[in-house]
Amino acid sequence: MATAMRLYVFAKGNELNIDSEYSAITVTASIKAFVTHLQNELGCSVNLSQKALKGCMDIQKYLSAYELIGKTNIRALKKHFSAGKYPYRIAFDNLFVDGDKIKYFTLNSGNLGMPNFWGRYCMVFNLDYFDFNFSAITRQNTLTPNRTGGGYYYFKAKVPDVNKIRDEISILSQAVKHCVIKKQKSILGTKTEQYPELVCYSGVRPGNSRSADYLELITTQDCLLTKPCKIRLTEQEMLYFFNATFDSFNGNTLKQNKRAIDREADEFVALYDKYQFEIDLIKV
Repeated sequence: MATAMRLYVFAKGNELNIDSEYSAITVTASIKAFVTHLQNELGCSVNLSQKALKGCMDIQKYLSAYELIGKTNIRALKKHFSAGKYPYRIAFDNLFVDGDKIKYFTLNSGNLGMPNFWGRYCMVFNLDYFDFNFSAITRQNTLTPNRTGGGYYYFKAKVPDVNKIRDEISILSQAVKHCVIKKQKSILGTKTEQYPELVCYSGVRPGNSRSADYLELITTQDCLLTKPCKIRLTEQEMLYFFNATFDSFNGNTLKQNKRAIDREADEFVALYDKYQFEIDLIKV
């Protein structure tokens, strides 16, 4: 078995290539506007179900799947990752020292992240939350499926393609450059209010298939929630949650098909009251 690599050292080896790619980009007004947006707004996020959010808040820590489930609980890990993805995820994580501590986040500059895939609650972090000695950024989701032929983008068969990963990884301080490199051909013609969707896209394509496109921040550091993080909601969600809780308290929730949703609102407000996390409101 190959010797596991330190994540930061591996990413640091591509630093000059990222700088070179970025320097080769023709700087236009659109590029300048996008860079300014990223410098002001770029962070990262992870989407959670309400159950997962409560679990994180109760222990004040965001855990990797292995830390949460246990490295030896193969059946539960296969269920978590899905049986098809499991061998790929294990193979990728085993490339690195402390691979069982790897946590995955999406770079995000102002939207709700990946609600179609992981959960409605978008936990948001500033990039300076992360220790650059234990973190890196990949140009694609590390388990991006190939468009044709099956398998995954960063793999040859079920073996990680280390050369491709090395060519598309950066250290944390190159986050803005890496975003621009990836999205340089899409920036022209994109309205500034659409920049967050350019950075992190999660939607439904024709044919009702889910689709995602984002850069991935990976880290082996402990992610304590005693450090600053936020829960991002739309203004409409926030109003609904608190109005539904008010209605429930006053006995106004009568329709059966509303009760489960109102119960979720009650539980979210209870979490908020208990932990007083910051809520980041956005308009959509």
